[in-house]
Amino acid sequence: MTEPTIGTIDDPIQRRALAFARTFRLVNPRIKDIGPASPEIVGRFGTSDAAEYGEVRIEMDWSKGDKSEFLADCDPAQRSELQGFLDPPQELLVVCSGNDVIYHDFPNTDLD
Repeated sequence: MTEPTIGTIDDPIQRRALAFARTFRLVNPRIKDIGPASPEIVGRFGTSDAAEYGEVRIEMDWSKGDKSEFLADCDPAQRSELQGFLDPPQELLVVCSGNDVIYHDFPNTDLD
């Protein structure tokens, strides 16, 4: 799949979510799913009467260079576990309007 450029996406919510995703140290962001924003998140972090929000799920990958660097610095006993974390795409959940990101999470990532 070819990575979309921000200028080729008509929806401002998708454009904002992709621009936000590109601020992370991950590469090849691609939109996986789009839907309405959770009313709970909008109620807590947004201004529902002033903006339209959407929820965008984005998949991204670790670069080959980052993978190599992380694995080189890893304890050999933990290398297999770290490889299992680095190989699949990382999912980023972004709740935003066309202008503002009000919430984000890596829902399938447990950093503990």
